[in-house]
Amino acid sequence: MIFRIKTKPHVALETIAFADIVINLFVFFFISFGLFATFDSAQKGAFPIELPKTTYTTNKKTAGPLIVTIDRRGFLYVGKQAVQASQLKKVLSRELSSRKEKKILVRADRTISLERFVSVLDIIRSTKASAISIETEK
Repeated sequence: MIFRIKTKPHVALETIAFADIVINLFVFFFISFGLFATFDSAQKGAFPIELPKTTYTTNKKTAGPLIVTIDRRGFLYVGKQAVQASQLKKVLSRELSSRKEKKILVRADRTISLERFVSVLDIIRSTKASAISIETEK
């Protein structure tokens, strides 16, 4: 009589392959989310600012107003053009004169001082703008 000894096969999981897969997934998601943030269509201006939050929502299907941006350093931009505070009224008057609808949208970073915001708002109010809006995010 022949006895056969049954040996259990040794099972081992290769973790190097799993590490490669995980690293590839990390690279894929980092690149994907980086591109998503870069080409975000919600960014109206070319300047990264943090808008103040509100619970009030507006209809975004209105005609395009003239956009005045105040970044976190307090620099002013009309559209994509950098403007000094002393020249703001002149530039706004020139831009508004060529527009049918004389609306202005103010995009101000939430970290700027209230004094800076009010001084810019006073300059804007002294122009021939028919409506002044302040952009926030929900």
